[in-house]
Amino acid sequence: MISFARIALIAVGLVGTGQATADGAGPVPTVIDGDTLRINGTRLRLRAIDAPETHRPGCAAEAALGALATGRLRQLVGEARAIEIRESGDRDRHGRPLVDLLLDGVDAGDVLITEGLAVAYRPGRAAWKDRRRHWCGDERRGGRRDRGIR
Repeated sequence: MISFARIALIAVGLVGTGQATADGAGPVPTVIDGDTLRINGTRLRLRAIDAPETHRPGCAAEAALGALATGRLRQLVGEARAIEIRESGDRDRHGRPLVDLLLDGVDAGDVLITEGLAVAYRPGRAAWKDRRRHWCGDERRGGRRDRGIR
């Protein structure tokens, strides 16, 4: 819970503006995973990063890193005194608004990248394959290593 936090939501008409109070009232973001939030029932995607998957990860290493990224983002949000969500005006392929999340004036995505819990987002299939190799190396979902075949 964010106690005495000021939340400025710069997504006019999307998520509104509000104050979090000690009892949790107000539009406090919920962390879904390392790059996805929910606020007032709307899922938001952090714009500039890609965190390891927790839903249908490509390998055990990605699942473990995804859990770490999710936990770290929850910690950052939970400890922040000021939370600002800036809508970019763009949406991802799932229709989620792409946003920047500033916690006490620091971009949360930059923190996750610096700590090795996310990579800078690049669009496209080749970039997706690079990200999967980054998290999993040779261990791929459905690959020979996953089935114990050498």
